[in-house]
Amino acid sequence: MTRAIGGLLSFLVLAGCSAGTGGGSPSSSPTLIPATPTASATAFSAAPTREASTPTGFEIGPLAAGAYAVGTDPVIGFTLDDGWSTDSTDPDAFDVLKAPAYVAMAHLGQVFIHDTETADAGLDPASAAELMRSNPALTLTDAKPITIGGADGAWFEVSVAGDAPVLGFRTSGGRTYRFTPDVRVRGHILSVSGALVVITVEAPPDRMDEAVTLAKPVIDSVTFG
Repeated sequence: MTRAIGGLLSFLVLAGCSAGTGGGSPSSSPTLIPATPTASATAFSAAPTREASTPTGFEIGPLAAGAYAVGTDPVIGFTLDDGWSTDSTDPDAFDVLKAPAYVAMAHLGQVFIHDTETADAGLDPASAAELMRSNPALTLTDAKPITIGGADGAWFEVSVAGDAPVLGFRTSGGRTYRFTPDVRVRGHILSVSGALVVITVEAPPDRMDEAVTLAKPVIDSVTFG
């Protein structure tokens, strides 16, 4: 996606599905940044042509409180209260932001096991998390089972040692996610109708509890269709 989710798994997104950590003053902008497609992105399978679904009102900038449904195969539904915005509305990888929480949701296709090498994410959430563990820039907690919107998966927390590409999305644009070392990430990878969906929550380490609290109602509202 563009800037913050431009470019799952910060993913999504969470605390009822998993608890959090943090506190502090609001951060001005999310630190999860998109990367321009690179040679490594050429390994991604281009998604088949399909109708991109973005709801009326889901546009760059502030978002009205209410229900949204974005994307296809599966459609990701969620509900927002006041104060959220977005800077990416790509139906395959989009975000919602409310300082200090940055929540990303995406159709997951590839995992970077090195900054120039990718592996297919497969269809098993726990296995995809283990692939992420192979990336030397990341330290993951043990993956734990979770269910969100009726879909089973795994959740974990990520500490970042260096600026590195982490995830590739199921999109013909070959977009990738990069994490930076000034953030902590809570990731959720879910198996939905023969595909993987990643939801992440990202925030400065000392504000992770606050971010998780803000993101929890959004994640709790997620549905797949």
